[in-house]
Amino acid sequence: MIAQDILLEFLKLGRVEFAGFLCGVTLSGALALQGGSLSGRHVLVLLIVAVLTNLWGFIHNDICDAEIDQSSASLSARPLVSGTLSKQSAWGVVFACIVATLACVILNTSGTWPILIILGAAFLGFQYNVWSKRLPGSDLIFAASTALMCLLGAVLVSEGSLGSGPAWNLVWTVVAIQFLDHILFNAGATLKDVKNDSMRSAVTMATFSGVTVGEGDTLSVSRRFQGYIVMLKAGSLAILFASPLWTGMGFGPVQLAFLISVAIASLFLTTHAVNMTTFDRHEIGRRWVRQEAIGKLLIPLLLLPIAGAWACFLLVAIPFAWFLLSNVLLYRRGTTLNSGF
Repeated sequence: MIAQDILLEFLKLGRVEFAGFLCGVTLSGALALQGGSLSGRHVLVLLIVAVLTNLWGFIHNDICDAEIDQSSASLSARPLVSGTLSKQSAWGVVFACIVATLACVILNTSGTWPILIILGAAFLGFQYNVWSKRLPGSDLIFAASTALMCLLGAVLVSEGSLGSGPAWNLVWTVVAIQFLDHILFNAGATLKDVKNDSMRSAVTMATFSGVTVGEGDTLSVSRRFQGYIVMLKAGSLAILFASPLWTGMGFGPVQLAFLISVAIASLFLTTHAVNMTTFDRHEIGRRWVRQEAIGKLLIPLLLLPIAGAWACFLLVAIPFAWFLLSNVLLYRRGTTLNSGF
């Protein structure tokens, strides 16, 4: 393959189309602390860190799952499964991205906290990729890594320090919401792989909770799994609506109306995503992406009074614009998911 084709294959392997959503996570932490005064330099740094982290995270995940993925016809287009890229070259990109991420953080901070946080996020990310098909509840490891990326956004814009007070209480609120939301999304999205995981005796929260695929692709989602998912969503919403108690930042009437409306829609889509009766991998993926897309509106609405409409618009627009643009450039499609998701 020519160099351009190899680059495209690595971008597909690293699911670069999802990097904007990780950027939204880091930006949410930064905006919770600094509001609308966030500088363009910080936005660019956080975007670069998010893209690099997204790349090595997904590539390492595919390296760890390559043998399991080979038994699934739906995943035959993944570069490591199809053989268009080798594991050796994938490992090289993983380490290059980690080094570049660490260098970017070091060059843009004067403290040690950002370095410790990004190393912690990388360590947890590695652990999740290793254990994701072996340990039920490993989604907590993934969510902890993502929550650290949210905290990294706040610490980077604070010039490397951790603080206290109402502003930092808001940061910790956003970190906690991101933590619960990413457990929910990651655990829920394993439904799309439950058929293949069951055949290969992989252990995820879905298989552990009794989710099965029977004859004719009949999908049986257990009450235990449904309850777990809904409990996570309820916990996330409870933290959001109770946050004025420790942040001192109350909700305006219009803001509260929007929050309630979006929360109801998010809860509905969450229950809708765990109530399928037929195994359809792409439909499961679409349902969870819709749930995630609506859920992503809640934190910008929470931050609206301190960040302002323009900053909150960017917090929503950057992830979705990145996804659409990447999808068009890589797969020649708009909002639909690629076959290797």
